[in-house]
Amino acid sequence: MARIVSYPASVPARPPRQSVLDIGHFFRVWRERRALERLDADALRDIGISADEAREETRKRIWDAPPNWLR
Repeated sequence: MARIVSYPASVPARPPRQSVLDIGHFFRVWRERRALERLDADALRDIGISADEAREETRKRIWDAPPNWLR
C-alpha cells in the first residue's frame, strides 16, 4: 500500500543571503553610520535615540550591522 504525502502548495522563499564579499553593503553601512554621527541632538530626538546610543552605533565595526540593514 502506497503512502500519500502531501506538501504545502508553496514553500516560503528564504531571504537572500548577504555575501561576505558585497563591498556595496559595507559601504552602505559605513555611510549610514557616518550620517548618524553627524545628526544633532534635535534630529536624534526625532528618530528616538539618545546621543549615547548613536555614539555606540557609530563605533561598531562595519560588518556588525543589524539584520534589517541588509538590502
